[in-house]
Amino acid sequence: GRSLYDALGSGYTLLRLDPEIDIAPLIAAAISNGLPRPSVLDLDPAVAGPTYDRRLILVRPDQHIAWRGNALPEDPASLIRRIRGAA
Repeated sequence: GRSLYDALGSGYTLLRLDPEIDIAPLIAAAISNGLPRPSVLDLDPAVAGPTYDRRLILVRPDQHIAWRGNALPEDPASLIRRIRGAA
């Protein structure tokens, strides 16, 4: 086994427990609002376990959770601005 922390990128990482979710709008919002492109890590919900209770989890470079949800917000750019402290 490999630790999840070892799999996280050096920047923001989006954990996705449902590969059917289109994350392109969030990635585009990150890039267009000055956040480096988040890496994406698809996790099997059965392996992730109950700790990961949302289908999308955005992890900061310091491994704190910046945001989590079961679907993208209606305005991904607003979320990115808030995460950057520009909201």
